[in-house]
Amino acid sequence: MTYPTIRPALTLDFEKSKKLDPRITFTRSSTATYLDAATGLVKTAPSGVARFEKEGLLIEESRTNLVIYSEDLTQSNWVKYGVTITSNAVAAPDGNTSADKMFSTAGAALLAVQQAKTGLTNAAQYTRSVFFKAAELTSATMQIGGTTEGTILCVVDLSNGTSTNGGVVTAYQNGWYKVERTFTMSGTTNDFYLRLPDSSSTNDGVYVWGAQLEAGGFPTSYIPTSGSTVTRAADVCEATLPNVLNGSEGVFVTYATPQNPSLNNHYIVQPIDTANTGNTMTLLASANYSFSVYDNNTETVRINYLAYQTGVKTVAAHAYATDNTSYITDGVVRGTDTSCSMPSALNKLYIFANSNRPAYSLVTGHFHRLTFYPERVSDASLQELTS
Repeated sequence: MTYPTIRPALTLDFEKSKKLDPRITFTRSSTATYLDAATGLVKTAPSGVARFEKEGLLIEESRTNLVIYSEDLTQSNWVKYGVTITSNAVAAPDGNTSADKMFSTAGAALLAVQQAKTGLTNAAQYTRSVFFKAAELTSATMQIGGTTEGTILCVVDLSNGTSTNGGVVTAYQNGWYKVERTFTMSGTTNDFYLRLPDSSSTNDGVYVWGAQLEAGGFPTSYIPTSGSTVTRAADVCEATLPNVLNGSEGVFVTYATPQNPSLNNHYIVQPIDTANTGNTMTLLASANYSFSVYDNNTETVRINYLAYQTGVKTVAAHAYATDNTSYITDGVVRGTDTSCSMPSALNKLYIFANSNRPAYSLVTGHFHRLTFYPERVSDASLQELTS
């Protein structure tokens, strides 16, 4: 292997260290949940505290759980059809005894709880999710929409974690499964049903916890609610790095798994000159381009290539020097520019965001690692490094 022989000037290894470098400033104005790698339980991080999962640093855009009483199906907001709810019946995915049991009491054709949501946006994408665990029954259903809106039945087999109709099922600790399904809204009202198999025997049921409905084309971390909807604030991560970054030449090697790479202007990292924002680089998971460089407010490099796929870990090298810039992912040179100038200075780094439009440009996903080399490494070395 012809790996780079020079020493990196910066290494941020979130996947291994599970902590922030002291030069990083992290903010989030709300609590947020995450899956703890050590215990396998859903944990809550306080406001302003970064979340580390098995894959590394978790960064998410702001989302709102539109379901009321996400952990308490006994509330009247959940309409019951032939079922009874026992609250706090068993330990939930967070380790607390807060999961409800839903069981049949009528032997009816429809055995379910239902919560109607109004004021939704027609033709917009929404994502629905819930946790199920087998009790007497080893099957349960998350139903999207009512009879007038095109019903989607995500039937989950709680013995092996499979689902019908495109539901994505993830196994959690202690026999729990989380089922998630993204759909396109038809109309402005949607019914959220959690169902038992039709005509199940009396007193047979399953355990339920953590119902969520959020606007967006992919699921994010669980947001607990009680008597009202709850919004999780966005994560913002940036690093001030004087005398580390090099504007004239260098290589950024990033390891990341974004969930929304097809959207425009979604940044993996953005190094800038805080004294002159006309000097910047944009390293993107974007639908329109992948790597650009601005020298004194003039774009001198633009390489067009969409390398990232939703939920796929990608390693990318952004190599730059005067008249010698390239973009490499997974061992393949995706684009080059041999006639370009470089910015005079770079001293700050935004992670998964853009300094000018942080809300619009925030990437959601896991950031595994970043390495910065202060010299222009050969493409051959970078192809091997990223393979």
